[in-house]
Amino acid sequence: MTINVVDLFCGVGGLSYGLKSAELNVLAGIDVDHRCKFPYEENNEADFHLRDISQITAAEILDLFPKEGVKVLVGCAPCQPFSTYNQKNSDPKWNLVAKFSELIAEVKPDIVSMENVPRLEEFGGGGLFIQFKEKLEAAGYKVWHSVVALQEYGLPQQRRRLVLLASKHGEIQLDSPPDSIPNTSVRKAIASLSPIEAGSFDKNDPL
Repeated sequence: MTINVVDLFCGVGGLSYGLKSAELNVLAGIDVDHRCKFPYEENNEADFHLRDISQITAAEILDLFPKEGVKVLVGCAPCQPFSTYNQKNSDPKWNLVAKFSELIAEVKPDIVSMENVPRLEEFGGGGLFIQFKEKLEAAGYKVWHSVVALQEYGLPQQRRRLVLLASKHGEIQLDSPPDSIPNTSVRKAIASLSPIEAGSFDKNDPL
């Protein structure tokens, strides 16, 4: 059965590219930044939709999915409101997390994935993240979440990310990191790439 994916807050499509590389059928990405259209479509062979997530409807998202197959809705709402560098907590983008939960409840995808900065769990005394989970649970989802150390999965960075998975079909969780993957560095990850000037490109680099 085909696993179909729609990516909200898709940006240039890093998450979509990972899912496509895992042989999922990425259908579309949605973002408010028009500059993301070319890299998203070029690298993911999927449609880019220039839309404000705060204004989009569940019906529009459902129209992107075929009737058959597994529906997967993924998204990473802008993390700036929850960053340790933003202490004012006045950024209206935090509303997008609540909007994401509303869309999930209405679209009713089979699987949901969300990731953000760990501080989202503490934002507003923890109320925003609790409400997000409760909204999904009330809609019939089993929800799992944890703060993940990305270097344990072989990524060349020290960031930690809050990852949430939800399923309409029972328990779900992220696989534990394999013991065989050593920590790496940015140098090891990109040292083999050809040096290029700003604004130029390497014709031998598929990205």
